[in-house]
Amino acid sequence: MKVDYLIVGQGIAGTVLSYMLIRQGYQVMVLDSGSTYTSSQVAAGIFNPVTGKRLVKTWEADKIFPFLEAFYTGMEKVLGAKLFYPMPIYRPYKTIEEQNSWTAKTSSPDLVPYTDTQVNNSAYSKFIHNPYGGMLIKHSGYIDIPVMLQAHQKYLIDQKSYLQKVFTYTDVEVLDGQVVWQGIQAKKILFCEGTYNTKNPYFHWLPFEQVKGELLIVHIPGIQLDHIINRGIFILPLQDDLYKVGATYEWDNLTWETTKEAEQELTDKLKELIKVPFTIIDHQAGIRPASADRRPFIGLHPEYPVFGIFNGLGTKGVSLAPYLAHLFMEHLNKNKELDKEVHINRYFSLYYKSK
Repeated sequence: MKVDYLIVGQGIAGTVLSYMLIRQGYQVMVLDSGSTYTSSQVAAGIFNPVTGKRLVKTWEADKIFPFLEAFYTGMEKVLGAKLFYPMPIYRPYKTIEEQNSWTAKTSSPDLVPYTDTQVNNSAYSKFIHNPYGGMLIKHSGYIDIPVMLQAHQKYLIDQKSYLQKVFTYTDVEVLDGQVVWQGIQAKKILFCEGTYNTKNPYFHWLPFEQVKGELLIVHIPGIQLDHIINRGIFILPLQDDLYKVGATYEWDNLTWETTKEAEQELTDKLKELIKVPFTIIDHQAGIRPASADRRPFIGLHPEYPVFGIFNGLGTKGVSLAPYLAHLFMEHLNKNKELDKEVHINRYFSLYYKSK
């Protein structure tokens, strides 16, 4: 079998990249282990152009957010699945000082397109503690990641472009500028393995900084929330009075197991935020493939350019993936330069030191 690209991993990164390459006419084979232990399966899928306690616009937001809207709405039509849920994020102020600070910041030209301080706060005060009011973030929402992964897997199978198999590095052969793996010949192998990159002999030198995150699925009857709420934690509406609540950040205990400590942390923060009772339905954990400098890892191996990587998207995976996959595709097929902030050549010195 001959293909243009063999893609390892069908999480958010592998899904978006393989979909984009196939739609541009390239022959692709996606390998996925089928493991349930992946960060993509657990991720909330929220896209948000303004984040953090200091109300900072997301990196490259003016390019990324128009691109992601066009990409996911187009993907919905092709896959025949509902994926894209645009909705505002309501951010209650914690203090009067925060109210004053954030209101002043929203007058900045950078933030004007993404924020709205003219809010009907009383509509939220029935079930949320918001004595100082709040503001709205616009051009936000979420992607239903499990639906996207499942629908794209079916699409790949229909295209004869999917194998559920564990990738074995020892079976890789490089021949005449191409690469062969278990009878599949490809121009390049592109690794989209998420946290499993730690076992990758070609890219293990990249400074990943993995972060464990846990979230709850809770039942909150009767509030009929149609916005995302964000103050210390997020509350994301699903269906049938169910909501995702998260997330925690843990750098030391990097296991896939849920913990009582995280459950207690999320429960306490939810009780501080909402006035109404809730019931925990499920508790999930995942490990995010983040990087030390909070920028993704994209590019080709410094010595063996038949190997490429598209990884390290971190907590902003659904936001970053479409735009950066497009840049990577242009780099692969038209030799266009990658953004220096995401290109792995910023860490080539680590590779040569590791040899």
